[in-house]
Amino acid sequence: MTPPRPSLVPPPPWPTEDPQRHFAQAAERLLFQTRLEVLGQPCRLVEIEFYWYSASHPDPFCHRHPLQREPGRWYFHRMGEAYRGGSFKGLDITFSDGQGWGGILLRGLQLPDGTITSGPSRLVDAVLRLAGQRQAADLDRLLQGRHAEDVTAPLCLRRSSEAEGQGKPGDASIREMYATARVGLTLRRERACPAGLRFLLRPYRFLIQPRALAAGRPQLILALYLQGHTPDRIQALTGTPAAAIRRYLQAYQQGQKARPTPAQFQALIRRPLTGPSWCFLSGLLAQLEAWPDAALARLFT
Repeated sequence: MTPPRPSLVPPPPWPTEDPQRHFAQAAERLLFQTRLEVLGQPCRLVEIEFYWYSASHPDPFCHRHPLQREPGRWYFHRMGEAYRGGSFKGLDITFSDGQGWGGILLRGLQLPDGTITSGPSRLVDAVLRLAGQRQAADLDRLLQGRHAEDVTAPLCLRRSSEAEGQGKPGDASIREMYATARVGLTLRRERACPAGLRFLLRPYRFLIQPRALAAGRPQLILALYLQGHTPDRIQALTGTPAAAIRRYLQAYQQGQKARPTPAQFQALIRRPLTGPSWCFLSGLLAQLEAWPDAALARLFT
């Protein structure tokens, strides 16, 4: 008897399991063995981020919406019961065992015509266009709470082998996956705490086709550098100008040597982080990683 294939929607990591490894294995399935279909139109996920909050993994950047306690649901980002609009739109695939909150944020999608849309809000806009709907609430009503792998739904995940013959967006030979820090996170308000520092740089973002994705370029460049790639190789992989790569790496190295006062540190995390300032903060946090929570807490006082 053939054993059942694992679900495309992952379970959460065990408390004793390495979450980064667990998320990487789930990302492999979603990026290389899965199609996202909108009314039968096959698309390919090219960039995703993982968020999981539990007692053993208190990621303060997880929304912790009630829907994120259910497995395999489509979660259009909300503020309470209201759907987020404008540039704040987003779409998750939820994952949970009922003991925590989990969401896989969809950040990049290759459309049936081969073009790539990048960014959570633009991705939602593209999905709505393919579905013929104007608002996230309209599509969510059509989904009726169905599981993400329900192939009778207007939006679903389907294994690549099952989707063959219905169009293959993109080059299936692309097999390289990259892990980086997540994009757009800040240490403002309630996230200005030791847990925020510890989770800010976790490599929970996974992507393919790096040259096609504009957002999160500093995170990608820094991840490649820390994996041992030379600036020339980073330029070849990402298409980023050499001068920008040097600027990012210099900022990271300066952050590694910095000794800011608590006031200087708080000023740094309050302002919007550009590419170089994000790299500087990354270098600074790299040296603080071994600090106990009590020492980190003093940076916020």
